[in-house]
Amino acid sequence: VDAEFGRAAKVQLLDDESYMWASAELDGMRIGGGAADEECVLRCRHIIGKDELRRRAKREEAAQAERAALEEQRRREAEAEEADRLADRVAGVAAAAAGARGGAHDSE
Repeated sequence: VDAEFGRAAKVQLLDDESYMWASAELDGMRIGGGAADEECVLRCRHIIGKDELRRRAKREEAAQAERAALEEQRRREAEAEEADRLADRVAGVAAAAAGARGGAHDSE
């Protein structure tokens, strides 16, 4: 018996991912009301336990690590692209300088 609600039950599901769905589906449901019993309204809420909090924290840590790895990969790819652009630019400048020198020698 629950001090706030009267009769109460603790429900454990085999699939931890189903708790929120189940509580939302059951909350407000009317049961009973037949000839032998009175109608009742179920009140259901999901209270997150320590194990679930730990699982969520682990999932969040993994997601953060994945985001950091992706960001690092993007940064490295951007650096590689910038290095390629600079190499192309340097090659172009070198070719122009060589052409200018070659043209200067041709006019002599």
